[in-house]
Amino acid sequence: MLLAVLLPPAWVTAAPWLASPAWLVFSAGSLNGVICVAAAGNDGASVQVYPAALAQTIGVAATDLDDFVAPFSNFGSDLVEIAAPGVSVITTYPGGGWAIASGTSLLASLGFAPTN
Repeated sequence: MLLAVLLPPAWVTAAPWLASPAWLVFSAGSLNGVICVAAAGNDGASVQVYPAALAQTIGVAATDLDDFVAPFSNFGSDLVEIAAPGVSVITTYPGGGWAIASGTSLLASLGFAPTN
């Protein structure tokens, strides 16, 4: 069974990420066959955002309604491996409702599901 770990963008520099307790969990998972997927971030820039910038992570950017990179989405071949719709996405909302939202964090799970 493969397990996908979906992570929002956390840090723009490696130093805090590599010193965090989350790094230990992330590293152990990736060493044991866990597929790690992380949002590329919403700065609209080519910047290194961790954990998406890690080599063993699939970084996900957002596309707009015309399938172009969304203006807010981070980008770059050293950060992003795949892109998914990230503008005006219908998603669940706290309290059991639905909402229309945009961003890379909510789309990181699109197209990735655990397999048996």
